[in-house]
Amino acid sequence: MKAQNFCLDSSIHERYSTLSPNSDSIMFHKQIKTADGGALLIGHFKKTNSNGYGIVVRFNKDGSLRWAKRIVSNPFSGYIAFETIAEANNGNIHIIARFNNGIYDSRPPFFLLVLSQNGILINQKRIGFTNSPNLNNKFVRTSLILNYGTDSLLYIFSGQINAFTENQLFLITADNSGVIGSSTIINMQPSGGWDAPVFRNGRFSGNKLILYGSSGFIGQCVNGSSNGFAFFTIEINITNKTVLLNKAYCAPMNSLFTGTYNTPRDFFSTVAYDNTFFLANGNIIMTRAYQGIDSSSSGIINRLFSISTFDSSFNHLNSEYVVTGNIMRDKTIQELVIDSLGIKHFSFYDFKNKLIYYALCDTKNDFFLQKKIELPSSKPYTDFSRINITDNEHIVNFTIITYDNSSTYIDKFKILVNDTSQACFGVDTAFLSIIPAQVSPINWQGQFIVEQGILVEQSTNFFTVDYPLQRTIICNIVNKCDTIKLNAPDTVCNISQPVIITAHKNPLCKGKVNFIFDTTAIQSFTQINDTTLSLYFNKSYKGKIYAQPNSCNKLIDSVTINVFEPANVINLGKDTTYCSGKTYTLNAYNPNFKKYIWQDGSTDSVFIAVNYGTYFVTATDYCDRVYSDTLRIINKYYPFNIGKDTMICKSESILLSVPPGYSNYNWQPKYNVIPIAPNKIYVNPKVNTFYHVSAEIFPGCELSDTINIEVENCLQYIYFPNSFTPNNDGLNDFFKPLISGALTKYELLVYNRWGQLVFTTKNKNEGWNGILKGVQQNNTVFVWLCKYQFYGMPEKLIKGVVTIIK
Repeated sequence: MKAQNFCLDSSIHERYSTLSPNSDSIMFHKQIKTADGGALLIGHFKKTNSNGYGIVVRFNKDGSLRWAKRIVSNPFSGYIAFETIAEANNGNIHIIARFNNGIYDSRPPFFLLVLSQNGILINQKRIGFTNSPNLNNKFVRTSLILNYGTDSLLYIFSGQINAFTENQLFLITADNSGVIGSSTIINMQPSGGWDAPVFRNGRFSGNKLILYGSSGFIGQCVNGSSNGFAFFTIEINITNKTVLLNKAYCAPMNSLFTGTYNTPRDFFSTVAYDNTFFLANGNIIMTRAYQGIDSSSSGIINRLFSISTFDSSFNHLNSEYVVTGNIMRDKTIQELVIDSLGIKHFSFYDFKNKLIYYALCDTKNDFFLQKKIELPSSKPYTDFSRINITDNEHIVNFTIITYDNSSTYIDKFKILVNDTSQACFGVDTAFLSIIPAQVSPINWQGQFIVEQGILVEQSTNFFTVDYPLQRTIICNIVNKCDTIKLNAPDTVCNISQPVIITAHKNPLCKGKVNFIFDTTAIQSFTQINDTTLSLYFNKSYKGKIYAQPNSCNKLIDSVTINVFEPANVINLGKDTTYCSGKTYTLNAYNPNFKKYIWQDGSTDSVFIAVNYGTYFVTATDYCDRVYSDTLRIINKYYPFNIGKDTMICKSESILLSVPPGYSNYNWQPKYNVIPIAPNKIYVNPKVNTFYHVSAEIFPGCELSDTINIEVENCLQYIYFPNSFTPNNDGLNDFFKPLISGALTKYELLVYNRWGQLVFTTKNKNEGWNGILKGVQQNNTVFVWLCKYQFYGMPEKLIKGVVTIIK
C-alpha cells in the first residue's frame, strides 16, 4: 500500500523583528489560535499611539508569517488600545479597540474593525450607547468576543459608571461581517460595590450565557489593597437578558505573604493577569498571576500563580499556589495556560537575566518537564509584553514579545516532545512546585437591572498597510515525515516462531512508529525498538498491519499478512453405496489450501460425482504442505420387482409384493388396497389400474417398480379334471379346478374310497399333489366335493371323482 499524505513539522525558536525605517515598539495584548492551527496577534504601537495605530499579525500553522498589517487612522487624536480579537466561524477577523486608561472624551468609546482572512479591512465603525452617556468619560474594558451560533458573534464590554459602586455590562450581537444586531445593558450594583469587573471567558449552555471574570470586591476580600480580588460568574438568560445566577469567591490572598525581599502584592492590581479555562470534563479553572515573596528561616518562596478549580455549577473544588524559590524575584513576566485535558503549560521570561523558563504539569500536579533557555543577547531587553501558549499538537508552544526604544522582537517557540532534550531548547532545571491554597465564598447580594441598549454608530477612517517583519531562525530541528514503508513476510507458516515487522521512514521523520493490528489474532507482541515489531500469532489469520509515525498521523502504510497453521487432514467422508440418479458432492475446501487436484485432473475444491467408482483429491496449502483423501462409491445389486403386468376379473383380488428388507415402503395409489405387510398388499381394483411401489435402500436412495392390472368381465365357470399325473414332470402334476370369474367363496375337499379326507383348501390356486402323509398315492379313484360362490351368484356344491394316473 502506498503511503498517503505527509507531515512537515519542526521544533523551532524563531524571531520576528521590526525593520527600519518602520521600527517601533509594539505592545501586544493578545494571541489566539485560529481554526487552521495558526495564530493571530493583536496590539498597538507605543511611539505613535497619539495617532491610534494598531497592528495585527497572522502566523501559519507551522509558525511562518502569513501577513502583518498596520492599522492606521487618518489623523485621529487619542490613545487606542487594540486588545481583543476573535475569529468568526466564516474566517473573518473581528477586532475590538477602546480608549486606553486616562484619556476620555464625549465620543463613543469602542471601535470595531472586521478583516478578511487575508487581512483586508471590510468593515469599521465606532460604537457607543446614547442611554449610557457617562460611559464615554469613564473607565471601560473590552472583555471578550464569543461566536454565537454559526453566523453571529457576541461582543462583551464592561464599564465603570461610579468608582467602586456601579458598573455596566454591555452585550452586542453582530453577524460575521460586523453588522450590528441587538444590544443590551445590564447595570450591576453588588452590595458593597465592586471595582472594574473584567469578563475573561464565557460559553453558551442551552438558553444561558455563562460569563466568568474577576474583580475587586470592596470590603469583602483583602489581598493587599482595599478592593480585594475575587473570581465570579454570572448566568444570563440569553432571550430576555435577565441574570439567573451570580456567585463569587475571594481568590487566594497575597496578604498572607510576609515578604522581606519586596512588598507583598498582586502582580497587577488592575486584574490584568488572570484567566479562565474550560476542561473537557466540564470543570472550570481560574488562574491568577502574582509576585509575592515569603522569606523565613526555611528559605524564600516566590508565589507565581494561584489556580482554583470549580465544577460546572461553580462550586469550588480545590485551589493551589505555583511557587518557586529564590529565582525570578524581579523583572519577570509569567504566563500559564491550561488545556482541555487539564495539563498546565507554564512559561516565564526573566528579562533581567535574559532567561526563559518553561514547564509542563499533569493533572496530579507532577511536573514532567522543566527547562531553562538563555535568550540571544544581541538586543537590549528593556521592557516586556504578554506571553501566550497555544494548545496544538506541539507539547510546548509559546510566544515572548520584547521591545526596546525602537524595535519589537517576537520570539516564537514550538518544541516537539522528542526535541525537548536538544541543547538549544534548554537544560533541565527543577524550579517549580505546588502548595495548597484556599478561597472563601462571597455572599454576593446586589441588583442587576436590564435595559435595551440604544446604540450610536459613527464612521471611522482606519486603513491597513503591510508591515514588514524580519525572520531569524535561532534554533530549528526539522521533523519531516513523507515516507514510511513496512517490510513483513506476506506468508507465515510457523506460528511458534516470531514474525518480525520493520517500518522504514525517512531520516528526518522523528519519533517512534505506532503499529496497529488485530490483537485477537495475537498471542503476544513486543516493540523491539522505534521501528521494529515482533509478533506471535495464535491462529490462522489474514489481515493488515498498519504503521504510523507518532509525530505524523497523516502518514500511514500497511501490509497484508497471511498466517497458516497446519490444516486438519482432508476428510471426504466414509465410503458410500451407489444410488442410481443420485449426485455425490465431495468437498475438500479449507481456507488454508491454495491448490486442489482430483483423480480426473480437475482443480476445484468441490467435486460432483454422478457414478460409482474411486475418487481421490490432493491439496496443497500456502506453505506447500500436501494433504490427500480417497472415497469409494460402491455399486451393489438390489432386487426390487413387483412382477409382470397382469389381468384379473372384476371383483377379484390379487396379492402384490416386492422383496423385504428396505425402508419407507410407499404404495400408490391407495385405491382398493388391503395392507398385509410393508412389502405386501392385496388389491381389488374395479377398473384397470397402475400400482406403483417405492422403498429406500438408505436415506436418499430409492428403488421403485410399477405393475399394470387390467380388469375384465370374465365368464363364470368352474371345471375340474377327472384325472391328473403327479409325476413331477411339470405337466398336470396337481389336481385343481380351472376357474373363470371372481369367486367370493371357495372350498375343495378330496376323500379316498374309505371316506378318509386326504386334502382340503380354500385357496383356488392351491391344488393336491397326490401325496397323503408323505406317501405318493397309487393309481386309484378319489372323490371330491367343492363349495363355491361367484360374485353376485348363489352358493353351490358340486362333486365328482378323479383318478391318479402314473
